[in-house]
Amino acid sequence: MNLKKLLVSAMTAGMILSVVSMTSMAATDGWYYNGTGWRYYTEEEGYIHDSWREIDGKTYYFDDWGYMVCNVSNYRIMGNGKGYDFSSSGACLNPEGRDIELKGWVKIGRGNAGNYYSNWYYYDEDGKRLYKQWLEDNGKWYYFDKDGWYIKDSYAYIDDKYYYFKSSGELFTGSGWISSDGNWYYAGSGGNLYHDRWLYSGGKWYYFDSTCIMIADANNFAINGIEYNFDANGACLNPYATASTDKITGWHQLSPNFYTKNVWIYYDSNGELYKEWKKISGQWYRFDDVTGIMAQGGVRVIGKDMYAFKDSGAMITGWSQQTIANEKCWVYSGSNGILYTNKWLKDGNNWYYFDNQGIMVSNVENLDISGKDSDKPELYSFNSKGVCLNPYKSATPSTGWFKQTVVVHGSYETKWYYYDADGNMYSEKWLELNGKKYYFDKNGVMLANTLSSQYIDGKYYDFDKNGVCMNPNGREGSNFS
Repeated sequence: MNLKKLLVSAMTAGMILSVVSMTSMAATDGWYYNGTGWRYYTEEEGYIHDSWREIDGKTYYFDDWGYMVCNVSNYRIMGNGKGYDFSSSGACLNPEGRDIELKGWVKIGRGNAGNYYSNWYYYDEDGKRLYKQWLEDNGKWYYFDKDGWYIKDSYAYIDDKYYYFKSSGELFTGSGWISSDGNWYYAGSGGNLYHDRWLYSGGKWYYFDSTCIMIADANNFAINGIEYNFDANGACLNPYATASTDKITGWHQLSPNFYTKNVWIYYDSNGELYKEWKKISGQWYRFDDVTGIMAQGGVRVIGKDMYAFKDSGAMITGWSQQTIANEKCWVYSGSNGILYTNKWLKDGNNWYYFDNQGIMVSNVENLDISGKDSDKPELYSFNSKGVCLNPYKSATPSTGWFKQTVVVHGSYETKWYYYDADGNMYSEKWLELNGKKYYFDKNGVMLANTLSSQYIDGKYYDFDKNGVCMNPNGREGSNFS
């Protein structure tokens, strides 16, 4: 037996051993919690979904993902138009349901896959829900966002003005100070919130930024090129500073209360705040187009490209280690600072590849990077240091199991295939191996970890995460009982 066949045999044996414990556990009828929500399994049906079920004298409903609906009011089930209430334990409080008249204020439950909630909506005389619209009800004003939710306990930018809505959802129409979530706001006439604006109140000056928040406990806060200091209560300590007496040049550090760390800005010799790209002492820096705050540390998306910056703010070229999607990884920046994405790099005698997030690919077997317009996969493998092991040719399967890595929504997913002794790929075909059954779809991909039953040749089947069929004899009838 040659080395390739030995590897295939070892890999097959490993797959078979890894599924024994899960298969034996999943074969037991009862409740299962997977970190997202509760599901109910029967040996005959698999995980119950899209179905009512009476269990231990109580009535439950399982959504199309197979999760028990819970802690929600007026939950709508497609097809009957009624509303159902479910306790926090999932027991339905009104199994017969109630008719919901879609008129005026209506509380409706939403959600699936373990995430359920109830929210108030408003329907007009024709039964149409209000979206991005004002509503006057009993002399009070409300506003509904793009999803039909009424805004509450928050400020919102509507029709070129800022407004504040109380916890009841009612629009604040008066004037004066408003405290919310640890921040202070101020409403002028008609409830319009101050933003990018000074307020003189009680003999003191206050300033509200572009998000309507009062600035407090901040030193060297720049407003129109002049730095101001504010105490913990928001009162400005130097309200009469002027450009003529306090002209700023060079680097300045800001520490306003809403930044997680000190930030830097830069003024030229004329006191003008640097914005966009600027070269200082031979290094390139990027300053925000509006605030002038310098980008520092990490990877930033600027326009359509990505750039990496040192903690000092200097743009990086060449190799650097960064954190992307909460994981440390290696990236490469060209001489113009732009990160390599979907691109090869030859460094010395080695080839490296960077994915669409700019991350160096590593420790991956048979990754298809042919591109979406190619009808032929180009499979490459990379070691733990990112070096491509076959840069000049694609990997080719022979017989037995074959693993391939694909990118789905920015993440790597492993797909398994199987080739017979003649090198023909299994597709729309069953494989029975060591007493276990597997099935391969029309693209040759092994079915695995199915949340709902798979309909094959007139019967329904379930597959665990390792591809082993959990009900090899299948079951008859409708899948939506």
